[in-house]
Parts: sequence; structure tokens; C-alpha cells
Amino acid sequence: MTAPNSQSSELGLAATLAAGIGMHDIALFVNLANLTNAITVGLTPGFKGRLISYAYTALLPSSTASKDATLTAKVGTVAMTGGVLALLTAGTDAAGETTNATAITALNSFTAIQAVNFTIAVSAVFVEGNGWLILRVINDDTIEALANALGGYRTP
Repeated sequence: MTAPNSQSSELGLAATLAAGIGMHDIALFVNLANLTNAITVGLTPGFKGRLISYAYTALLPSSTASKDATLTAKVGTVAMTGGVLALLTAGTDAAGETTNATAITALNSFTAIQAVNFTIAVSAVFVEGNGWLILRVINDDTIEALANALGGYRTP
């Protein structure tokens, strides 16, 4: 296989780099009792990228019945399309139990200085329980740097 001519054609990363380049998980510790209405949790990743998915995995189980919290993923203050995570006592009452957010389908790209936030809506506040909010992200800075090093440029 010969290398593509980067002077006259675009270097397609899909054919050149392995799937998953730039993808990694970020873990945020969450105490369920601290999830209340009108708070926002999140982080500024520090690189240009995309939130692909996220989930909650219980570490210390919740046990008080009928508690809930709904997290909505946002870039800054703009809600992503999809990306809603419904946490219920029934889905957080065993260590290691994982609850996935709905599929994220749009509005999930962020810059190096934009925050990835989760707004909280609660109708019955958790009393106990904690775990990890696992964010699966793609670092587009990494993908673009690799493409440029190969003499091409990124194709979305």
C-alpha cells in the first residue's frame, strides 16, 4: 500500500489511524446525596473534543427507596441532543451496577475552554450512595495532531 499524496488529496483518518485514537474515559466522583435541584456538576476538559457517552457506576449502593435524580448533559449552557441520565434507587442499589445515559446524537462538541456540564433535576433526594460518573470523550486535538503529522488533515 502506498501513502496517499497529501499534496493533491485529503488524508482520510479512518483508513490510516486505528479506531479509538483520542478516545478515553474521564471519571467524576459523585455523592448521590449532593445531587439537588439547580446545581451543575462538570468539568472543563482542556482540549477540543466531543462527549460520546456517559454512565453512572455505583460504588457505595443507595438503599432508601424511591429516590431519583436526572442529569442532562450540556456544553456550557446548551443541552446536548440526548445525553439524559435517569438515576433511580433501583438502578443504584448494588455496587458495580451501571446506568447509561440516553444516546448523545448532536450538540456534543466542545472547545478547550468550554465546560461539559450536567444539570440536575431531583424529585426525591437520595439519602446515601456514591459512585463514578464515567464520561467517554474523544480528544479532537489528538486526532488533528496525528493527521497533521502524517501530512494530511482531519475529515469529520
